[in-house]
Amino acid sequence: MGKKLSVHFGLNRVSGRAYGGWEGILRGCIADALAMAQMCTNRGFTAAVRTDAQCTWEEFQSRITTYAENTKRGDTVYISYSGHGGQRNNTSE
Repeated sequence: MGKKLSVHFGLNRVSGRAYGGWEGILRGCIADALAMAQMCTNRGFTAAVRTDAQCTWEEFQSRITTYAENTKRGDTVYISYSGHGGQRNNTSE
């Protein structure tokens, strides 16, 4: 059996600058991330948790890159996110 890696993002707070001054505080997203990490750990995954200030686009990209470079066929990568969503314009043609 291959490697089993997971990362779980839980975001209770957002940057008011990114949301036009609205901070949109949530209460359960970090708990969700911790619960998902525990579920994965119980199933043999090596799990990482990222919360609030650690939940950056750069951290997400870094995890994806690291997993892509260090896994092979037969390995499993699991990513979960709990928090607010948003919309962005598609800038690709």
